[in-house]
Formats: sequence, structure tokens, C-alpha cells
Amino acid sequence: MCGVALAKFFYVETAKKDASQIAPYIKYGATCGLAGLGVVLLADMAFLGMLRTEYYLVWRAGGLLPLHCLLLMGLAAEQDPVAKVFKTPMLKHIGEVSYAQYVIQTVVFRSTTQWCIGSEWDRYQVYPFVLYACAYFAHHAVIKVYATLR
Repeated sequence: MCGVALAKFFYVETAKKDASQIAPYIKYGATCGLAGLGVVLLADMAFLGMLRTEYYLVWRAGGLLPLHCLLLMGLAAEQDPVAKVFKTPMLKHIGEVSYAQYVIQTVVFRSTTQWCIGSEWDRYQVYPFVLYACAYFAHHAVIKVYATLR
């Protein structure tokens, strides 16, 4: 329900013709949302885990929802400085390969674990590189090829 209201509100605000008319909480929403989450996490560390004690259900039941809404609106508007960081070529490439990483992560982790048994390699040091290499191959050899066949 909250997502539908947020989407409608975002659509109404961003449908304005001039970019200077977009509200600042949308234009800089991701920056404010990340700053707010940073403050909450610092407060959590300073006050002995308020996110893990009796306030746990408050945060899980929507206490962080306003910050997440700001973050989503700021990233979707693509005018926020944080959104511009996510549009860099390196992060775009990681975003393209991320679906393949998601799909093959379990198989690669188990294979890497089996491969590292009895060797001097630590599986947690090898795993990220093997996962990225396999995901890159899967993305270019399977996903892109399948997309062109449709």
C-alpha cells in the first residue's frame, strides 16, 4: 500500500516539465536517505545496539521506511548526486553482471569450496574473483546471446 502511494506521489512530482520545479526531497532524496541511514547506524553503534534490542521491531515494522522512501525517490529521479555515482560506467557494468552473479553464486561457492580443500588458497579470498569471472562469462555467453535470439 505504501509502495503504491509512493509511486503515485513520485509520478505526480516528476511529471513537471521543468527540472527546477521538482521538490528538493526528491531531487536530493538519496543523499538525505543515505545520510539518515548513516546517522541511524552510528547511533546504533554508539548506544549499544538500539536496532538489536527492544527497538528491533520498531525498526523492522517501518521505522526506517521514510529513509528508504527518500532513497528510492532520489535514485529514481536520477538527479541526485548519489544517483549520478551509480551511473558511472564501472557501476553500470557491475549492475549488468549482477543478475548472473545472483543466479550462479551457490554453485560457484560450493565449487570453490571443493577446489580449495587441501590447498593453500582460502575460499573466501578466491570466491569473489571466481564468481565475477564466471558471472562475466555467463552474462556475455548466455544472457546476451539469449537476449538477441528473442
